[in-house]
Amino acid sequence: MSPTRAPWSVANRIGFVIAGVFSLANIPSALAPTPDGAIGPPLPALLADTVLAVIAVVCVVVAWITRQRVPARIAGTAVVLIALTGFPAFFVDVPAFVKVLVAASALVAVAACALILTPARQQAAMRAQARP
Repeated sequence: MSPTRAPWSVANRIGFVIAGVFSLANIPSALAPTPDGAIGPPLPALLADTVLAVIAVVCVVVAWITRQRVPARIAGTAVVLIALTGFPAFFVDVPAFVKVLVAASALVAVAACALILTPARQQAAMRAQARP
């Protein structure tokens, strides 16, 4: 008999949706590499984004269906790593709007990760009662 798992809170579900959309938007990254002579992310970074995005989407779906915390943690980590691959844009000469997009993607990733990893109220209440 398998133990019943606590349902995801509204905050968790919002985080999953944000992480899923963010990851789906990053899947085609490797299909549009930076042209020669242009300033942009190298192909290995784009491939890493694509692989991490696929991992995040799969983990979001698995976590949503099975209500397990491990795939949720992996999805949150993958989303943050996707955002981190854009940080070199702050150290090279690129247009300001690119830096704004990278900063916005980092904020979205952190928000999604925080919402995903927020414990359900029921779990937090049980932990508080268990403490002496």
